[in-house]
Amino acid sequence: MLASIALILMLAFSAFMAITPSAKAQATTPTPENWINLITQTPDGAWRPITGVTNYPWLGAPANDVAHTGFSAGPRIATNHTLWRADIPFHLWTYVVIQDGVAYACSSDQKALFAFDAYTGEVLWKYTATPVSDRWFALSNTLLFAGSSPKTIAIGTKSGALAWTSPENASMGVLAPMGTVFSGGDAVYLTQSNPRQVICYQLKYPGGFSMTKMWTSGNVSGRLSYYDGMITGVNSYSLWVSCVDAKNGNLIWNYTSTDLKDTFYDAATIADGKVYLATYSSTVVTTKLVCLDAYTGKFLWEFATNVDYVNTASVAYGRVYFVGGSESKLYCLNATTGERLWTFQAAGPIDYYNPAIADGAVYFVTADKIFTGFPATGTYGGYTYAVNVTTGDLIWKYLTPTACTDVAIADGNLYSNGAFDYLWCWGAGPTTTTAAVTSQSITLGQSTVIDGSVEDMSPFSQKHPELQSPLVSGVPVVLSYVKDGAWTDFATVNTASDGTYMYTWNPPSEGAYKVVARFEGTDAYHWSSAQEVVQVSPAPATPEPTATPTPTATPTLTPTATASPSPAPTPETGPSTDMYIIAAAAVVIIVVVAVAALVLRKRK
Repeated sequence: MLASIALILMLAFSAFMAITPSAKAQATTPTPENWINLITQTPDGAWRPITGVTNYPWLGAPANDVAHTGFSAGPRIATNHTLWRADIPFHLWTYVVIQDGVAYACSSDQKALFAFDAYTGEVLWKYTATPVSDRWFALSNTLLFAGSSPKTIAIGTKSGALAWTSPENASMGVLAPMGTVFSGGDAVYLTQSNPRQVICYQLKYPGGFSMTKMWTSGNVSGRLSYYDGMITGVNSYSLWVSCVDAKNGNLIWNYTSTDLKDTFYDAATIADGKVYLATYSSTVVTTKLVCLDAYTGKFLWEFATNVDYVNTASVAYGRVYFVGGSESKLYCLNATTGERLWTFQAAGPIDYYNPAIADGAVYFVTADKIFTGFPATGTYGGYTYAVNVTTGDLIWKYLTPTACTDVAIADGNLYSNGAFDYLWCWGAGPTTTTAAVTSQSITLGQSTVIDGSVEDMSPFSQKHPELQSPLVSGVPVVLSYVKDGAWTDFATVNTASDGTYMYTWNPPSEGAYKVVARFEGTDAYHWSSAQEVVQVSPAPATPEPTATPTPTATPTLTPTATASPSPAPTPETGPSTDMYIIAAAAVVIIVVVAVAALVLRKRK
């Protein structure tokens, strides 16, 4: 009997456990779906624009701007932001020429030729095997021609090694119009001073390169310019100019000035069928800009100034731009009539170089200001100017601690030698944009903070932060996301004074996001971007109430009522867990008693 009662009690206990609530369930975090890396074409921040020599047909005077117009078909330099400065312990009183991402300049102290990375200012090579003249270069494909008294030499542009030396003593000037004179090769013209004549070579490249002498002519000499199959030569500080056929050296015309007070100076500028000549005077202060017909040498007009010399002119947009030496003025004339349109007053004297022109702006330099401070004391400095070509209004200027002379433009950058110790480059600099999020995995309804920075990576800013801060402040950063292949801009924030930005973002829906922060650039900075990923999971579902079974009613003894103080009413509550346990125990007891009673009755 005891065994039967034990079995009955075990069954009753099992029934009791079946209706008892389980332990508290552990909350489970929904497993996020694997997010898909959405491939979307976005900016890569590339800032080196050229891969060859054909992007813009101007490479720096007088290398392959063979007509000396000073005009570049590339974009203007709209800012005085310094991209780099090459700090060199010697004078660079020379022209700067640029080709294929390389800037070439010569040290007048060391008589050495340098090749610089045109975007960083890094010295690529230095040629010192023979002394190099400090002004006149000519580029022809992979060769750089330069005077090395008494010869002309050719240096490999990649190696910086000597490749050729002229058999003649000819080092007074060199010109190399590429692919315009002889079929199957380039023409290279060398100037001799004694006797005064020009030697023409044909340069061919198959199987290396070869130099073949084509002709020698005494009909032309001096500083050379090329225009429409003609070579025009100016004998500096002389009264005559001549023009010959570029293919054979035959005389086309010559012109002799009747004004014995003025002499012609430097190379001719040729554009739109006209030759523009600068003059110099050592005795009077009434020099001129003279204009001739390029095909006949006929005098067309002249413009007189009140200075001792007029610099070589530059021509673009039907206008002539030149600087008037000690008068410190930039002149703009009508190229057809010589009528003055406007003048710009500079801060001081302007050296013997022609301006550079690009995209509605004309650039020139002065060399006059003695000042103390950055970075040396008592140095001979000056301004670099950018002026509107139409109105003559100032666009920007930049004070350099040493005087600059020549200017050259290539691929949106402005180059100028600092004459004493520096080679400068102005233009938009590369940047780095960063982006980070506080959480890459959130649930819908939560937010994440996007923060980052924009930094100027220009070599000058990185090397001289005390002179030009690398922190790009006050510029807009556009925040976007890519989701399901669609691009959406959702905010624009400006960088603070330290170049940082911050934004709190609430994703609009669940899913995988690629968040992109992009700085779209300014005149001073190229654009850049960065990206992060954010996974937004569904919000946790709200749990529904669990239904509770109603226990079977059982008879209970009613206790005798006793007087007691009336308790304060309490809120009604549903049956507690203890009541369920008591009721279940009562049922078990009743069943056990009933079974026991039946057993005893049978025994009787």
